[in-house]
Amino acid sequence: MAVNYKKCFRTYENEKFDSKVTIVTDEDDDQSDYEEIVDIPPEEKKNQNKYTDWNKRDASKSTYRLENKSKVNGDRTENKQDFDLKLPSIKKVKPVKFVSKTWRTACVLCAVLCVGLMSVIGVLLWLMLSTKVSPCELVHCFNDGNCSVSGEIAICTCHTGFGGLRCEGSPCDNYSCGNGGTCFLDEFQPKCACRNGFTGDNCTITPCSRSPCEHAGSCSVAGSIFSCSCLNGFTGIQCEIYEADFENDMGYMFIQDLSNERNWTVHSNSTPSTATGPSSAYTGDYYLYFEATSVTQGSVARLLSRDFMFESSGCLKFHYHMYGSAMGTLSVYQGSRRIWRKAGNQGNQWRLVEISLQANNFSSSNISFEAVRGTGYKSDIAIDDVQVLLSVC
Repeated sequence: MAVNYKKCFRTYENEKFDSKVTIVTDEDDDQSDYEEIVDIPPEEKKNQNKYTDWNKRDASKSTYRLENKSKVNGDRTENKQDFDLKLPSIKKVKPVKFVSKTWRTACVLCAVLCVGLMSVIGVLLWLMLSTKVSPCELVHCFNDGNCSVSGEIAICTCHTGFGGLRCEGSPCDNYSCGNGGTCFLDEFQPKCACRNGFTGDNCTITPCSRSPCEHAGSCSVAGSIFSCSCLNGFTGIQCEIYEADFENDMGYMFIQDLSNERNWTVHSNSTPSTATGPSSAYTGDYYLYFEATSVTQGSVARLLSRDFMFESSGCLKFHYHMYGSAMGTLSVYQGSRRIWRKAGNQGNQWRLVEISLQANNFSSSNISFEAVRGTGYKSDIAIDDVQVLLSVC
């Protein structure tokens, strides 16, 4: 191989390729220019490097360099330089058989997966397009309504009383339950759940519907129970008790027996006489008493009640006051029969009496109180809070 320099020319000759290659290197240019020289004199070919073995290159390169030095033009000698160029050695390349096999396997697997995925997607699309979904599968009919298809439209058929596109309208929407009752469906029929104390299909029967208040009492509903407001002369939960508290004179129950020479008197606080009679009423402000002053011994004052009819045993309750050293007697009658009597000084206090009243076989009878004056004026007799019950005591 001969190297000629003009701006660093390199010439490679090899008889194997039967050609000469010159590489021109410019110091100011990093890029290499290649020029193929095809006209080589025969006599020069004989002196070319004739080695065919890479190991003989060192023995022949000196001879090749001396033969070709003299043939280089003189105008190129100023920058001429010899280079001891070595041909590249052969390097063994690591086998990539395993890597190539792995990549081939991966590619095959990817291809199989892609084909499988596309097949699955195709099947799903085919199923979606080929399977027709019923409109009823997308519509829910409430309250056990039945869905049917008309053309491409789902229609809900509702039970009697229900309405709406999906039977959402309940019979309870237009069903009224009074007095706080709640509507519910029983076999698709509306019914009312009534509050305690109320009954009826619409809870309209109240605790007052049966008129529990007697003797013209006024009924009202308080929560789940009734409440009676009684007229004067009556008391009790249902105004069933005849009462005389003397807050409003004789009230509804009693009248004076005008056939007697003396009467009972409505009074409050103490009686005019000292050391006899009460100082206040038992209940409220007023009571009824018999004044013994200015009357003779044995004088009588009688108080008559309205007529009562007792289908069964009844009850009489009252409080009495008999205080005084010359005290007379107090008697109670049912009709003409005396049922109770008390005589003498009973102390300065109110005392309660309960007396059973006999049934009168559907005939009416009254109740009377009879006061008799004692030996002196200290015999004032008083009664208060009289009640007559149509039931046993």
